[in-house]
Amino acid sequence: MEPTEVHAAWGQRIRRIRRENELTVTQVAEEVGITRRYLHAIERGQYAPSGEVRAGIARALGVQPDEIFADAS
Repeated sequence: MEPTEVHAAWGQRIRRIRRENELTVTQVAEEVGITRRYLHAIERGQYAPSGEVRAGIARALGVQPDEIFADAS
């Protein structure tokens, strides 16, 4: 997959898991320590989060990072 496709796939997984857990973008962003706007952009595949942010998102969603970011290189 191309990097932008990978980022879009990550974003789709984040959004799906977040919604399954009935969490808002604001709730997850606050837990991770990032802005709501940044998390929303990650969900749209516009940004590739750092390793630290990846770990924070996974922790906030209650999953292992590889469940979301399996395509990370």
